[in-house]
Amino acid sequence: MPNYAQLPEATVSSSRSVGCVEIGAIPGGALVKKFNNIQSTILFGWGPLIQTKWYRGDNSRAFFGLSSHTDLQLALGYHQKKYFIQIMSEFQFRRINFRQINVQQYYYDVRLFFGYLLGVKNEPKIITDLEGHGLL
Repeated sequence: MPNYAQLPEATVSSSRSVGCVEIGAIPGGALVKKFNNIQSTILFGWGPLIQTKWYRGDNSRAFFGLSSHTDLQLALGYHQKKYFIQIMSEFQFRRINFRQINVQQYYYDVRLFFGYLLGVKNEPKIITDLEGHGLL
């Protein structure tokens, strides 16, 4: 943090680095719509995490704590039997909460995928069973 924003009573504000390792489950929902060869997808997830967080500076400390993670993903693609092209947009919101200061990070990326699908001589039995029941 810049000097003018540092607080003497909050040693984390003068740290050289802040880090975190998280573990948790992020339940969510998905919506997939298909029209002819065009497919759109929306994925949303939010869930609690257990964090091990630390900072390094004049006084280095580590903590355990709870936080949450939010994901939003949008995709639009064109699919044929032998090839596909898809554009995907993803937004992630993460936070590391210390007692004196909160660190928040926003990630946003856009990806373009394209590929050629290799032929499969025999589909696995589980795939044909799921297709027969209308699940795929």
